[in-house]
Amino acid sequence: MSMLGTRVARKEDPELLTTGGKYVDDIAPPDALHAVFVRSLVAHAEITEINTAEAKTMPGVVAVYTEADIDQAPRPPRMPLNNQAMVRPWLASGRVRYVGEAIVMVLAETRAAAVDAAEMVFVDYEPLNVVLSLKEFQRDEMLLFPDVGTNTIFAVPGAGTEGLFDDCDVVTELTFRNQPMSSAPMEPRGVLGRA
Repeated sequence: MSMLGTRVARKEDPELLTTGGKYVDDIAPPDALHAVFVRSLVAHAEITEINTAEAKTMPGVVAVYTEADIDQAPRPPRMPLNNQAMVRPWLASGRVRYVGEAIVMVLAETRAAAVDAAEMVFVDYEPLNVVLSLKEFQRDEMLLFPDVGTNTIFAVPGAGTEGLFDDCDVVTELTFRNQPMSSAPMEPRGVLGRA
């Protein structure tokens, strides 16, 4: 029997949706701190100011971190085939490159306190132009990583080579467009750590 086109009966759902399922919040110790991230509201901008003073004074707040507070070198892309020069800081500083990029991390005694404090963080942006199409992106006129000099993070070897198809009898060109997609797990990126 083929799985293609066949409905797969899920066995784990009742336990996860009713009782018996375990989530990070179910196993967190009572003294756990909760992290909430202040994320970019714009797609591409220079960060001109980050003010965390008021957030640091909020009840239940243990710490508020920006990139300046983290003693970690910027990280290259996780996939070794990708352009390793496109390093990014752990928290955005100087520039944001997409909506939702983390800028500030707030640690508090409760999730509610962390959310309230995160809402008190002020981030000021100087908007930059955005790229809205793949063809525009490939022209490298607006660079997400100006020091790298290209927007291309990975290219199939030989792709874009002039004359590659000159000896072919027939060449078909297609453009595929997908709607934006994202997986939506019930518990995304849950982590529990103990020092």
